[in-house]
Amino acid sequence: MSEFACPPPVNSGRERFGESFDQLQVESKISASHVKPLSHAHPVVTPIYHATTYRFDSVSQFNQTNHGSNYIYQRCGNPTVDNVAVIIRELEQGAATMLYNSGLAACSAVLLEFLNAGDHLICMKPIYSGSYSFINETLPRFNVDVQFINVDKVKDFAAAVEAAIKKNTKASITVLPK
Repeated sequence: MSEFACPPPVNSGRERFGESFDQLQVESKISASHVKPLSHAHPVVTPIYHATTYRFDSVSQFNQTNHGSNYIYQRCGNPTVDNVAVIIRELEQGAATMLYNSGLAACSAVLLEFLNAGDHLICMKPIYSGSYSFINETLPRFNVDVQFINVDKVKDFAAAVEAAIKKNTKASITVLPK
């Protein structure tokens, strides 16, 4: 069983080059990195997939694909998104890369994964409105103690965060503007 809920896509470039892939220059890694194509499709260049759902020829094909591929429904995987994830994972040398359609989706996914009832969250203020609403209105319904620190009202934000830490503090959210 994979340690990931949605297994990360396979980089066909890494498979093709083997151990020598790690010796490639960054530009070569980017151009060689592609998501492993579907078994029945071999595009020369990764196309942009607009599909939200995928059709299978049989139930057995669906069951095979359902165990090892995420191409069932757009939210679970898409070859276009997976191709970008493969390239970012290679550049960052990470175990996996998750891409989201919005900052709120990324923020809520992380917070829901790591916070439980009774946990304490420290959050800077101001923060993007969608994230603020989720943190301020939704997390308390799950019995998460949220503490906001207004960056405009403290002289030393880092010291304010440090002073706010409790035994049950599990995370802090800081948003840096571009």
